[in-house]
Amino acid sequence: MRQVRARRHHERAQRSVAGAPTTGYIRAVNASDRRLLWLLGLAIFFEGYGRAVIGIALPFVGDDLHATAAELSYALALVSVGSLAVLILGPLADRVGRRRLLLGSVALLALFGAATATARTLTALVLWQGVARAFQEGALFAATVIAAEEMPAERRGAAHGLLGTVNTGGAGFPAFLLAGIAWSPGGWRGLCLVSLLPATFLPFLRRALPESRRWAAQHEPSRRLPRPYRRRLLAALTVTFLAMSYDVAAFTFASYVPVATYQWSLSHHRGAGVLSRRLARALACLRGDGVLSGR
Repeated sequence: MRQVRARRHHERAQRSVAGAPTTGYIRAVNASDRRLLWLLGLAIFFEGYGRAVIGIALPFVGDDLHATAAELSYALALVSVGSLAVLILGPLADRVGRRRLLLGSVALLALFGAATATARTLTALVLWQGVARAFQEGALFAATVIAAEEMPAERRGAAHGLLGTVNTGGAGFPAFLLAGIAWSPGGWRGLCLVSLLPATFLPFLRRALPESRRWAAQHEPSRRLPRPYRRRLLAALTVTFLAMSYDVAAFTFASYVPVATYQWSLSHHRGAGVLSRRLARALACLRGDGVLSGR
């Protein structure tokens, strides 16, 4: 039954995205794979947006909620605890499917990300963002798993590099919107409401996005990680922890300090800080992850 449903989803996906753009700057990925990556990129672009928007608008959040830098720091640390939900969502993806988890996570990250706009206290903001973070992680890892299971081995590095670039572009999108925050209805709250946009294309994703054929072909999900993969997982977790520790420590207050402490203008900060960081990360994802790992 799973195989039949997966085949039907693939057939509908081919018809639904027949008109989608198939030209790209990673030529190693063929037309069929690009269609899948286009859909996955569409799903996780706003994951990056929702993850970054509060950090980029942090000086305005702190001013509106009358929070000090120390209070904001603790608040962001508590929000990151929501990432631990992957310990539940991961096994769930093995049971209900990667596609279902991805679609559900996109819907919920949009809902809770937009609900952050209603926060009147720092505690409320932490609660809304913490739940949103859980489903941001769910969407990101579900898309990554689908790409890993569907892409041929020789194209897998380029595929993940492309997804990383799209996701990082989403994280940089709030920086473009930041210049208009003075004219945005509700200020930073208006930026949070942009998180609702993924809900508008969920019906399209539901029709077009196929289930992973590898998942559909399995008979029973494994309850334990096979022994040969345990050391690899530990190494990957260590590298990820160190990389994210650097990223959070270096850039969490990248917008707060220039605007709140040094009174930089929005255009100055936007051009000199946030965008240069996002561009560097995007290029690293595209060239480093894609080209080098593909070789």
